[in-house]
Amino acid sequence: MNFSAGQKIISIVMLLILAVDFRVLYAASSVSRVLVYAGEDAYSDPFIGEVAEDFSEILSSWGYKVVEPAKALDLAKYHDAGKVSRSSEPTRMLVRAKEDYFEFRYADAIAGLMQAEKFIHERDDGILRFGDILLDAKISKAVIEKARGKMAEARKSIEDALRINPLLQLSEEGYPPSMIALFEDVRTSFVSGSGSIEVDSKPPAVDIYVNGVLHGQTPMRISPLPDGKYFLELRGARYDPVVKEVNLINGASVEVKAKLKWAKGGGPLPQSEVDEFELARDLARESKSDKVIILRGSGGAKNRALYARMFDSRLGSSHRPIMLKSMGEDDAKFDSLARLAKEISAQLREDPLADPSKVTDPKGRGDPMILINRKKKFYLTPWFWGAAGLVIAGAVAGGIAASMGSSGDGSGRVNVRFR
Repeated sequence: MNFSAGQKIISIVMLLILAVDFRVLYAASSVSRVLVYAGEDAYSDPFIGEVAEDFSEILSSWGYKVVEPAKALDLAKYHDAGKVSRSSEPTRMLVRAKEDYFEFRYADAIAGLMQAEKFIHERDDGILRFGDILLDAKISKAVIEKARGKMAEARKSIEDALRINPLLQLSEEGYPPSMIALFEDVRTSFVSGSGSIEVDSKPPAVDIYVNGVLHGQTPMRISPLPDGKYFLELRGARYDPVVKEVNLINGASVEVKAKLKWAKGGGPLPQSEVDEFELARDLARESKSDKVIILRGSGGAKNRALYARMFDSRLGSSHRPIMLKSMGEDDAKFDSLARLAKEISAQLREDPLADPSKVTDPKGRGDPMILINRKKKFYLTPWFWGAAGLVIAGAVAGGIAASMGSSGDGSGRVNVRFR
């Protein structure tokens, strides 16, 4: 059967459309839940709520399980998601240190991590407020010291991390076997004990933080724990936190029961006081979402821009933000949203661990596991200079051969004499 040129073109276009649709469906099947949050700060126009609803419908039609923007907004308000008290100077120090490591400035990275640790240790409430950041810094430091070949320092940093959270485990998905083997070797020799802390509260289902690290919700048994001192904090939305100091001796089991008091004057924080990374983390935890997409809008009625940033709850990092400079109206607006949805779907198909510096936003805090997977710039790798050396050597040899064998008629000849 013969096809005309027009029929061939139409067939190719249809195949491309089907290919795109299959890629979208594949991405949808690999992500269990996506939350869409409409930022409503002073810089956003009222249209952002409507845009978020339309955007959610598009993602849903492509097979994604989407947490509706209205529910996301309710979660944010009720849980005071993203409050700035968790975001602070040590967080910024940690971010800068990781950026230095990605650029292979090892000494600067270590100095930045030590500065963050010093800041936390000098505060009376440092471990309670910044325990998770301190833990992050210790593991990041171990990764960097191992990369530098300083194994004693790496082991010391792992020991420090296990003092903060004796139940810490490294993901096999995120860390290479050599790092996991080192961690397990230190953990086996350093952590031992059979103690436990039984935690219950009124009301139930409040967050349990041990040394500033989230462990779960009440009621809960935390074990096995080595002997030592632990700082326990219970946090519930709209309740004043309760702090307890627990000492475990001889593998004892300690019960902690607390009654939280309703906080007076509590209320949702204004968006201008919300940290976007912490907001995404809180929303992901409360909604059990894999990805959180935050939308913000700006501009006038005729020139509306849309900003979108997607966060990965597993890695604690964000993908690079997407900006649509002009949304348009009616059909143009729908086309813009469809284009944004395709870009977001493309990001959902990306594996942040494959090349973090390319996929993730360098300003994101990120889990220490993404440090392991950073890639050197191609011109810094040994194979690049090896290949370059071969090319240069070949060029030099060719030049010498050409000069030795050149003649007036343009032909070349090399005389080789064997002895």
